[in-house]
Amino acid sequence: MRFAVAKHEGLTEDLVAQIDDGYEDSTLSPRHKAVLRFSDAFLRDPHGLSESARAELLEHYSAEQIVELAAGLAMFMGTSKIAVALGNAPSDMPVMELPTPVRPST
Repeated sequence: MRFAVAKHEGLTEDLVAQIDDGYEDSTLSPRHKAVLRFSDAFLRDPHGLSESARAELLEHYSAEQIVELAAGLAMFMGTSKIAVALGNAPSDMPVMELPTPVRPST
């Protein structure tokens, strides 16, 4: 059985519950908070990421990981815009776990 990467890497429902507007005051790790700050800036104001937030992000993630994160955020933002334009997603949408595709070897 394949596990979803996030759960395999330690994501729990308790952690997800802390990802809210008050995450800065939560018990999330500095690594989690750095990526949430980046995500907030990316989605709300791409020019709004402070130099200290950018430095903290680079402290916890490689440039390659940040590019992958940005690409994922762009994809999810685009698909959410489509859902809104088409009338939003159903309120009782089931949770789905999809395996991360395996990257071909070079």
